[in-house]
Amino acid sequence: MECRVVREKLAELQISYYCINVDPIKHKRDNVFKLTSQYLVPVLVDGEKILTSSDNILDYIVGHYGKEAVRPMKY
Repeated sequence: MECRVVREKLAELQISYYCINVDPIKHKRDNVFKLTSQYLVPVLVDGEKILTSSDNILDYIVGHYGKEAVRPMKY
């Protein structure tokens, strides 16, 4: 769910991105842990910027790439 919301917002804003699928078992996500010091997804890497959690990612992409985009409401 968390990743889907981010993917939908990226699509809405027509931002191209690479989606890397990771292991569904959290403790097997070594690459995620090396990058963020945690096993949780989603993760967004934009240049030198590394963001975790869908809320932080949505705020960032709307703030930096969405001119008049509306941030999705959390239910």
